Amino acid sequence: YDFILIDAPCTSTGTMRRNPDINWRWSAEKIQEIVTTQYNLLRNSMDLVSRGGVVAYATCSLLAVENNLQFEKFLAEHIGLLEEVPPCAANGNPFSAKENRLSAGSRVPLNFTKYQGDAFFLALAKRL
Repeated sequence: YDFILIDAPCTSTGTMRRNPDINWRWSAEKIQEIVTTQYNLLRNSMDLVSRGGVVAYATCSLLAVENNLQFEKFLAEHIGLLEEVPPCAANGNPFSAKENRLSAGSRVPLNFTKYQGDAFFLALAKRL
């Protein structure tokens, strides 16, 4: 495929504003299970994405273990096969680094608190 979107199952901690009970739903063991599932989805995407294709990884989590740390592990285990896609701010992306000061490279934590919405994470990688 030229484009794969992994809308990964996650802890949904980015929705705490409207679902405050999320804090009590997750144990360390359950979080580890979901992190393993997320990584398996990322790893399996490598068999499906074509050369030059893009893998987009998204969660509605605020946890680094589900976001930056997860994506960094994926990139590190596929050195020479993947590169991060630069942010699209120049192309009119409303979620630019200016709006999301915590963003790093193409990894964009989308924090919608000022819009009364949820928080999300998006990272993009291109297969070489």
